Amino acid sequence: DFVPLAEARRLMRPIGRWVLQEALREAVRWRALLGADAAPPVAVNLSTDEFSAPGYAEGVIQALAAHGLPGEALEIELTERMLMDDLAEVRRTLEPLRAIGVRISVDDFGTGYTSLAHLRDLPIDRLKVDRSFVAGVPDHPGSVAIVRAIVQLGGALGLQVIAEGVETEAQRDWLVAQGCDELQGEWLLPPCSGQALRTWMAARPARHPAQPPVSLPLGAFTGRCHPSISAWRPRPTASFPGGTSSVMVEPPPIVAPAPTVTGATRTQLEP
Repeated sequence: DFVPLAEARRLMRPIGRWVLQEALREAVRWRALLGADAAPPVAVNLSTDEFSAPGYAEGVIQALAAHGLPGEALEIELTERMLMDDLAEVRRTLEPLRAIGVRISVDDFGTGYTSLAHLRDLPIDRLKVDRSFVAGVPDHPGSVAIVRAIVQLGGALGLQVIAEGVETEAQRDWLVAQGCDELQGEWLLPPCSGQALRTWMAARPARHPAQPPVSLPLGAFTGRCHPSISAWRPRPTASFPGGTSSVMVEPPPIVAPAPTVTGATRTQLEP
C-alpha cells in the first residue's frame, strides 16, 4: 500500500503538504465557479505523522492565507487514533484551526478507541460513520444499533454525523429516517475527476450557502473525487444540513461522465 510505504520512508509530511496545497487550489477554483458563499469546503485526510508534526496548525493557517482562503473553506479529517495521544497537545493543535473556522471531523468513527471524553472536550465538529457499519443497514441488527447510537450520540453532543459508503437506496432511506446529517457514497455520486466534479457542481440547483464538504483524502493524486451529499429535509427555519424529519433525498444529476477507477474516495487534482 502507498501510505504505509510513504510512512516507512518518512515521506508523509512533504506529501501531506503537497496534498493540502493542491486541495486549496481546487477550493479556489470552486469559489471562483460558484461564488464564495455557495462553494463547499474541501475536506483533507491527515496522517498521524502529519498531525503530530511541530507547527502543523501554523502551516495550515499560512497555506490558507497564501491562497486567500478563509478557514471555512477547509475541513480536516482525523482518525480516532490521532485523538488518543496527549489530550492537551491535541487540543493545542486543533484550537487555532477551529478559531479561524476550519471544520474538524473524526473519520471512520466506530473503528478505533476514541474516549467519549475526547468527543466532549476537543473542538470536534463532525463524526463520519465508518462504511463497515453503514454496509449492514438496514438489515443487520448489530449495524443498525451501532449506527443509530452514533447518530444519537452526535446529535446529543451537537456534532454533525456523516454516513460513509452509502451504496443502496435502502441505506439512504434508513439513514435519512434516523436523522443522519449527510450521506457519502457511490449511490449518490460515482467517483469523478476534478473537472467533472466542477461541471456537476455548477449544474446543481442553488443551495443554502453552508454547503457540505467534498473530501480529498491523503494520496489524492492517485484517483478520483467522491463528494458527500447532505440529506436534505424540511424544517421550520432554513438551515443546512437539514433536521430530523425524513423525506427522500434525490441524487443530483451527473452532468459529465465519471471514469471508473479503483477507490471511490480518491481524487484526481488538476495541475
